[in-house]
Amino acid sequence: MGATRQDDRDSRRLLVGRSLSLNGRLLNVVIRPAAAADCAGLAAVQIASYCTAYADFFPPAYFAHMTAAEQTQEWRDWLIDRPEDVLLTAVSPDQTVLGYVLARAQANIHPGYDAEIMALHVRQADQRQGLGRALLRAAAQALQAQDCQSAMLWTLRDNPIRAWYERLSGQVVGQKMYEADGRLITEVAYGWPDISLLLRAVGPEGAASTLPER
Repeated sequence: MGATRQDDRDSRRLLVGRSLSLNGRLLNVVIRPAAAADCAGLAAVQIASYCTAYADFFPPAYFAHMTAAEQTQEWRDWLIDRPEDVLLTAVSPDQTVLGYVLARAQANIHPGYDAEIMALHVRQADQRQGLGRALLRAAAQALQAQDCQSAMLWTLRDNPIRAWYERLSGQVVGQKMYEADGRLITEVAYGWPDISLLLRAVGPEGAASTLPER
């Protein structure tokens, strides 16, 4: 289901200034909507994550196309062109971007689903602290606030992160193949037909994850 600008503003207000706690310990991390000042940080997390998590799946030429300047500008353009999307950042007290999640509400974005988690990345040094889980929870809450009933995402078929999505009760609901710089890439889709199932699976704020976060 598509979101109105008022829906978007309401869902963003739900997240502003929310600090994270993990196992009862308050972390000096806040999840909030991304702003223009975050674009360089978003690009840095994105490039580093791609070059580490995806190095075994894409040819080197694929990463050669990515530059900090170009990715920073792409994020600036995204904020302007797609204000209805859910783009949330996890930031430290000095506003360093530690991770981000990108999601979209759209009717039939995948057969039977009205929302997609399009990207979820956490800096390697900040993984295994619950940030990926917290970002996923925040995105699901924002989508639910936009009246989305379900959620899905795509991930690489051979990515170990699949074990995490399966632990979160994700169901395989699709597969696609495409070519990237001469290499055949296969992705699989995980879905939660009821978005409340995803929220229950990630658990309440403060729940920890023992599995890697991409």
